[in-house]
Amino acid sequence: MLRSTRQQLPFRRPWKMTPKLGCSPNFVAVGLLYGDTPAEPPSAFESFYNLKSLVTTALPTTNGTLLSLAQAIGCPVCSVTTQASQELYEEVYKSWTEVCKTLPAGCVLHYTIQPMGKAGVEAGKDRGENIMGHESIPQCWWVFTCEWPQEGSDDAVAQQAVNKMSETVHSLAREAGLLLDFKCMSFSMASQRVLGSYGAENIKRMQEAAAKYDPEGVFQKLQYGGFLLRNNV
Repeated sequence: MLRSTRQQLPFRRPWKMTPKLGCSPNFVAVGLLYGDTPAEPPSAFESFYNLKSLVTTALPTTNGTLLSLAQAIGCPVCSVTTQASQELYEEVYKSWTEVCKTLPAGCVLHYTIQPMGKAGVEAGKDRGENIMGHESIPQCWWVFTCEWPQEGSDDAVAQQAVNKMSETVHSLAREAGLLLDFKCMSFSMASQRVLGSYGAENIKRMQEAAAKYDPEGVFQKLQYGGFLLRNNV
């Protein structure tokens, strides 16, 4: 993985200059979902079954529901955003290898570096801005997750590992002047202030829109949870 981040160096300039490029130095995870319960595996998945590069199967083939899928996977998640930095990549990788050594068998800690180039941010601004307050600089949306089997699982250990990695990136990035406020909603844990990371001006815009189109607060009061204006700013 360390080698793969170094190999991105020639890729950096075009990534910064165009909104059409994307690169993530990680493995490819594929979820195969089928809206029925056929007796035989769907032929549409055959090309995946025949792959020679399969590393592991996270979940065996089974019939179930989205609820049973969520219950089968223990997976705390956390997000941090920083400016792009090869030096930071390497320091985080070193920390990751050390944290992995402390985990029990079957517990897998991994992370993904999701790059967003300056051109991608500015393309959004050219189309009328977005509510997330992205800064016009090359940046990385880090996501840390830890998975473990249900048998003998230890939620606390997995959560501690994710927290440790998040704290490490925060500390390293802050010291280097690379830490950014934005938190990617798709990768954030419930306790993270995602909407609050969008900036005061954007929070005000969201509150004004909510007051205009939902004056009684239906979407704030009746939703069980999530990143809501009532409690996430």
